Amino acid sequence: MGRYVLKRLIQAALVVVSVTVVVFVVTRLIGDPVAVMLPLEATDENRAVLEAQLGLDRPILVQLGDYMADAVRFDFGDSLWQRRPAIDIVMERLPPTMVLVLSGFVLGLLLGAVIGVVAAIRPGRWMDRLFVLLGVLGISLPQFWIGLVLIVFFSVGLGWFPTSGSGSLRHLVLPAVVLALPILGRIALVTRSSMIDELNTPHVKDATARGLSRARIVVAHAFRGAGIATITVAGWELVGALAGGAVVVETVYAWPGIGFTAMQAIERHDIILLQGVVLVIAVIVVTINILVDVTYTLLDPRVKFD
Repeated sequence: MGRYVLKRLIQAALVVVSVTVVVFVVTRLIGDPVAVMLPLEATDENRAVLEAQLGLDRPILVQLGDYMADAVRFDFGDSLWQRRPAIDIVMERLPPTMVLVLSGFVLGLLLGAVIGVVAAIRPGRWMDRLFVLLGVLGISLPQFWIGLVLIVFFSVGLGWFPTSGSGSLRHLVLPAVVLALPILGRIALVTRSSMIDELNTPHVKDATARGLSRARIVVAHAFRGAGIATITVAGWELVGALAGGAVVVETVYAWPGIGFTAMQAIERHDIILLQGVVLVIAVIVVTINILVDVTYTLLDPRVKFD
């Protein structure tokens, strides 16, 4: 296990470096922060002066080399928009994002697992069909649309929750629910399928023949075997919520996290801040993937890693 974790850490470092390089190159090829920062009446001379100040007049490989050298010293540059260290801004916005993502993830995971198990116990019945339909809807409906619908009904119509912002539990409810719905849908469908397969395996049938209670068979035998598939999907859903879902939900609800910050950085062509956001997300994503792999061995000791 130790060798495997070390191997994964090396791979994770390579992934983070690769993502950093790709984002660095792409942002400089398609973005023009100088045009955004200068007034409309600026001259070519003004543009040349600002490019020199920002270091954007040098060859892109030279810029990349300087950036990587600074990154080794944990200096990721100053935001072009806020004129502050980009990494400081990202770390300030990271806690709200983690609160939102973990709230939505835990809600979706717990409800999805319970729904999947209940549906699998009596497949083909009306409750199973209802849960499958809810799971498909959770996956299929766009999050931005669901977010707007919830705002119309529960914020504007009923006045139960704020329309945007953060600062209290009431601010968190709607964004967390929107973020949880696709997670709930996928977890429920995968858990249901895995549980149906496990409930028909020989060791579960043997446990039934030995007179064990239905609850013990479902929890201690079937769900433990089905848990591998659930954990795999859960890991990907957590990554997806952090890298994609949070951007949509935070934008709809103006939640002050790194997803909303990334959208602001894109609007203002703040390539330095955007690089900081992507770097932090990449580090978190590869960490989650490693933790998911390690969790496999806790659920099933038969799982071995080379």
